[in-house]
Amino acid sequence: MKLAIPILEDQGLNSPLCAHLGRSPYWLLMDSQTNTIDIRRGSAMPHSCRNGLPFAANEVKVILCFRVGAHHFQQL
Repeated sequence: MKLAIPILEDQGLNSPLCAHLGRSPYWLLMDSQTNTIDIRRGSAMPHSCRNGLPFAANEVKVILCFRVGAHHFQQL
């Protein structure tokens, strides 16, 4: 199963978490079956909450985050 976590910096498993899903500059994707991680650059722009997610909706099963705004909640 793949899960996605919004992060602030590209530091692997030591990356600090991003509190807001729509403003995440990076995403950590973890595959629990293969025990691998993939870090992808988000499309976050300063002061914008309507950035696209850097993965397909069917690519991940779980998103771990603190806050989800209405726009992204509807996308999920």
